[in-house]
Amino acid sequence: MVAGLNVNAIKLDVDNLVGPQPSLKRLIKMNASEWPYSMLGAIGAILAGSQTPLFALIITQALEYFYSPDDNYMKKGLEKVAALCCGTGVVALLAYTCEFYCTEVAGESITLRVRSMMFSGR
Repeated sequence: MVAGLNVNAIKLDVDNLVGPQPSLKRLIKMNASEWPYSMLGAIGAILAGSQTPLFALIITQALEYFYSPDDNYMKKGLEKVAALCCGTGVVALLAYTCEFYCTEVAGESITLRVRSMMFSGR
């Protein structure tokens, strides 16, 4: 008993529920118009997820340049590493923006569609 409530007394009568059975196929059909947004969101997520390992490789390359005895080689190498870091940062910014925007649009559309169907009685 939880705070004076007998949990065993509450029973759900599943046999008398009204409406069609939930179906994943039906949900996918309803979400068909958002597939481009879902795919762009997935591509953005892949690019955003590859950012951390790419930064690790760039930092490793920077360490190699730091241990070089040749000052000219070090300077040119670190300029290259700085450019790679800036480029990777710009790509990561675009990837995160694409990921979050596209998945938000797709999720909001399907949520709105499901709620309107649920409350309209279809």
